[in-house]
Amino acid sequence: MPTMMRDAAISFPLLGDWSIDPSASFTLFGHTFYWYGAIIAVGFILAMLYCARHCRRCGIKPDTLYDFLIWMIPLAIIGARLYYVIFQWSDYREHPLNAFKIWEGGLAIYGGVIAGILTGIIWCRKRKIPFGAIMDKSYMLNVIDLLRKSEQGRSYKLYAIVAPSISSQFNYARLGQVISGLKALGFHTVVEAALGADMVAEAESRELAEKGFLTSSCCPAFVTYIRQSFPQLLPMVSHNLSPMAAIARFIKETTPDAKTIFIGPCTAKKAEAQLDTVKPYIDAVLTFEELQALFDSRDLDITTLPEDVLDNASYFGRIFARSGGLSDAVAEGLKEQNIDFDLKPCVCDGIEACRMALLKKSKNALDANFIEGMACLGGCIGGAGCLTHGEKNKAEVDKYGREAYEKTIADATSVLK
Repeated sequence: MPTMMRDAAISFPLLGDWSIDPSASFTLFGHTFYWYGAIIAVGFILAMLYCARHCRRCGIKPDTLYDFLIWMIPLAIIGARLYYVIFQWSDYREHPLNAFKIWEGGLAIYGGVIAGILTGIIWCRKRKIPFGAIMDKSYMLNVIDLLRKSEQGRSYKLYAIVAPSISSQFNYARLGQVISGLKALGFHTVVEAALGADMVAEAESRELAEKGFLTSSCCPAFVTYIRQSFPQLLPMVSHNLSPMAAIARFIKETTPDAKTIFIGPCTAKKAEAQLDTVKPYIDAVLTFEELQALFDSRDLDITTLPEDVLDNASYFGRIFARSGGLSDAVAEGLKEQNIDFDLKPCVCDGIEACRMALLKKSKNALDANFIEGMACLGGCIGGAGCLTHGEKNKAEVDKYGREAYEKTIADATSVLK
């Protein structure tokens, strides 16, 4: 029976002619095991443990993850075997039952990955979990290409739109040095997404007063969850763009040929950027982890850079990053615009809290007129693309908000008028 990768030597091209040629297999309890299979198994176990430790960032309980793995593991093995048999069918044509003899070898990793992804999509739909909150597609090559072609701003201006949760990231350096680092990479200007949050707070408070009930539209995973699981509530979702899209639209409308890249903690923002209503305004999305990778790829030690300034938004725009911040901003928007409306917010911290609030609203049992939905625990500061996580994040965001030069939403948005 043909097998793959059993006798390949391991070489290190950058270290000269050095290579190692380990034994292809080892024996344990009278059974032969191949090293490549053992290494894949260990990698899978480590990945599973990592996911179990960090899945709460996406608002997913470890028990829910284990339920998924019970389905995914056997189906992925079946997919890996099926892929191998299909492309090696000449070996099984005369004895098709040999296809079930998996112990004789013959698994293709591509089939396992395909089966795993399909299982994840179907399982998430059945469990009503937003698939975009747990999947990530990198746009780093797109960003590198945009940086290169901008020629340091000579061809077009490249804007970095940074999420307010940046204040609790890169804790080994000062925020001003991170801004300088972004400009050293080739960004022309760094703008706060929190300024877009100020714009949204103003508009959303007016929309809430007009309609009497509203759910937020800032968290793309939350909106997707409503669309998939509570479609009857879609008319109640705010019609405003998210802060990311709102400020990007302003930049595109006021700066010819500008390109915009959003940088934040949210992997679901990558799916939002592909929506027809958002795609014209956002050219790419990076997570904070990917931004750190860009710094590393350039050997850029941001701690050696001078501090630049980032001061576009108000306190209320900046606290959008943590759970409860959006509701506080909407309350401030109502107050500043002298709108007489009795706000009764329901702050949903994590996808399970969102599910309960939406379920109550669908049965007319919710004592609230505004649902703030955040799929990640803690809000955006709990996003899967963060560098740091912990209770200090909320305090850092509030501290960052208090440092804002603009003290009211109206002060912040006045520069746009």
